[in-house]
Amino acid sequence: MGSPEGEAGREEQERLHRVRISRALYLGVTEVTQEQWRRVMGESPAAFEACGSDCPVESVSWIDVQEFLRRLTLSTGRAFRLPTEAEWEYACRAGTSTAFHVGSELRPEDANFDGAPGGVARRSPVPVASFAPNPFGLHDLHGDVWEWTADRCCPYETGPVTGEARCPA
Repeated sequence: MGSPEGEAGREEQERLHRVRISRALYLGVTEVTQEQWRRVMGESPAAFEACGSDCPVESVSWIDVQEFLRRLTLSTGRAFRLPTEAEWEYACRAGTSTAFHVGSELRPEDANFDGAPGGVARRSPVPVASFAPNPFGLHDLHGDVWEWTADRCCPYETGPVTGEARCPA
C-alpha cells in the first residue's frame, strides 16, 4: 500500500508499506449509480443530472453513504460497508505494482480524470463501466468520481498493518 517516492503526484503520507487483508472482501463491479441510489434513498443528489441514471452517484457525503449502506443492509438482510483504504487500494491495483492498474501513467482512454496531458477534460462524470475493467473485473477505480473508504481521510500507517479501518467513524 502507498507509493514509491518517485511516483508522480505522490503525497508525503503515502509511504510504501505492507498490508495484510484479514477478511473476505466483496466490491461492486462499478460505483453506485444514480438509479441505485434513488432506489435505496428515494431521491438522487446528482449535480450532473444530464449524465443520466447510469452515472455514478456524486454530491454525497461520507455520512450520506453511511445512511445508504444502513438502508441497503436493512432492505436486503446482507451487511454492506465501505472498504478500508487498504482494501480499496488492493482492489484498485488488482495485483499490479504500478501507480495505476494500466501502468505508471493514466491516459484519457483508461479513465475519466481532469488534467489528462493532451487528452480530453470531460469535467463531468461519465456512465459507469465506460472504460475497461482492471484485472479483477472492477471498473472506474481511477477517475470519474471520488470514492469513500471506511477510513475517511486518515494518514497512512508507517509499517505493516492489517486491512481493518484505522480511524473512528
